[in-house]
Amino acid sequence: MYIDESGVANLAVYQNRYFVLSSLVVEDHADLELSGYFRSIKRRHELSESRSVHAVDILERKNDPSYLPNAKCKDFTNSLSEFVENASFRIFVYAIDKNLLRKRLGVPNGYKFKGSKRHQEDKEIAYELLSRRALFDFAKVLEGEDALGAIVAESRRGSDHFLLGAYLDSQDSQMFIDLANSPKVRAKNVSKRLVALTQKSKATIHSICFASKSSVKSGLELADVISFCAYNDINRSINKKKNRGVDLMWRRIKKCIETGQVQRLEVKEISGLIPDKIHKIADRIRERMTAYSDLVNPTRR
Repeated sequence: MYIDESGVANLAVYQNRYFVLSSLVVEDHADLELSGYFRSIKRRHELSESRSVHAVDILERKNDPSYLPNAKCKDFTNSLSEFVENASFRIFVYAIDKNLLRKRLGVPNGYKFKGSKRHQEDKEIAYELLSRRALFDFAKVLEGEDALGAIVAESRRGSDHFLLGAYLDSQDSQMFIDLANSPKVRAKNVSKRLVALTQKSKATIHSICFASKSSVKSGLELADVISFCAYNDINRSINKKKNRGVDLMWRRIKKCIETGQVQRLEVKEISGLIPDKIHKIADRIRERMTAYSDLVNPTRR
C-alpha cells in the first residue's frame, strides 16, 4: 500500500479546513508493471524519469521547471486517466474536516497546542486518524485475499513518527483490551471492534518503509496525483483547472475509487477510531485552558 496526503493535518493551522489521505493498494507482481507503464507515460510526455512526479509542481506551480503548459497537461492527464481506468490496483481516499475534529476535541477557536511536547504533537491527530483508517482497510483487503502486505509512504522527515505510531498502534491489541476497562469509553463494543482490527493488522501487515522525495516510486507518484485532485475537489477548486484537463481526469479517477467517492470521516467514526487518544487530548486541552485561563479571559485573575 502506497500512502500520500494533501493539505495540512496540523490543527493549529486554521486556513486549511480539510486534510486528505490517499492509499493505492497493488499486488507485488502488478507493481512492476505499474512502474514500467508509468515510466513510459513520463517518457511520452517528456517528464524526467529520474525525478518523482509531484502533482502540485506539474499541474499548478507555473514557476516550476516541470510545470506543463495547458495542451501538454491535457494530454498527460488523459494518459493518466486511461492508465488508472485499466490498471489492476485499488484506490482508497479519506478526508477529515478539521473543524469537525476540533469540535469533537473541544478545541477553542485560535488554540495553538502549546505546552508540553506531547501536547504539541496532539495537533497532528488528523494524520494519525486517517492513517489508522487506511491501515485497517488495508488489513481487511489482505485478509480477504489471504495475503501479506507492506506500507510505503513518502518521508515527511520530522513527522514520520506520526505514521509509524499509527502503524504500531494499529497492531497493538492489548492497548484496546485495556481501553475496554476504561470508564471513559462508554461503548465497550468500540474497543472489541478495534481489538479485532488490530489482530487483523498484525497478522497481515508486516512492514513499513519511508521513501525520500528523490526516490522514484510510481505508486507514490500516483497516490500524490490522486491526493492532489481529491484535495482540490473537496475544497471546490478543481473546476478552476478545467482548461488543463485536471477536472476531467479527477472525474474519471473518482469512478475507480473504492465506494466511488472520497470517504469523509464523521464524528461517530472519529470517536470509534481513536478512543484511546480522543479523551486524553481533550483532557490536556481543558487542563491547559484552566491553567492559563487569564490568557483567554483577561477579566479572570
